[in-house]
Amino acid sequence: MKYEGKYGTLEIDENGSLGYKPEVYCTELNLGGALTADNVKALLRWKDYRWLSPDSDNTEKVLARLDDINAFRAGKKAELEPFFGGGGVYNVFIKHIARPADYPIYDRHVLNTYYRLEKGLADGETKEPSPALYDEYRVFFFKVYEAMFGTGERKNDLETVRNMKRVDNALFEYDKAHGKK
Repeated sequence: MKYEGKYGTLEIDENGSLGYKPEVYCTELNLGGALTADNVKALLRWKDYRWLSPDSDNTEKVLARLDDINAFRAGKKAELEPFFGGGGVYNVFIKHIARPADYPIYDRHVLNTYYRLEKGLADGETKEPSPALYDEYRVFFFKVYEAMFGTGERKNDLETVRNMKRVDNALFEYDKAHGKK
């Protein structure tokens, strides 16, 4: 399957790779239930073992707000206040683990793919993630997702999450192939 951008084409295998350790990622999202401290620790470690290691202050900062995360997951809280400063990657990841069907994973690779396909970012050039760019990227992500997997309703279920992870992995791999040399 292909997504035709203004400046390039992205190929996605509808049964393709989910990327790094899907057995941890898919299991620890605990779809259909509340996130536990163990789920969150495993997912943070999956995302970035060094910065979000189980015993780090960063992980403790997230776990201290586990009730807020689960309230956001259940729709009882409209928004999550940021946990960290910076480019927004880790703040978005926490929203993602709470509501994966609504908040795609965000990092420099997927952002750069968006800029390459839709804005003409040249091979070898990079764009740094920022909170301001996430909403724009998110619209793009769901446009790609819908082109690949249909416009049906996304659910917080394993099939949707796996399909979203396939899109994420394809975006990541595209940037690795066209990114900084």
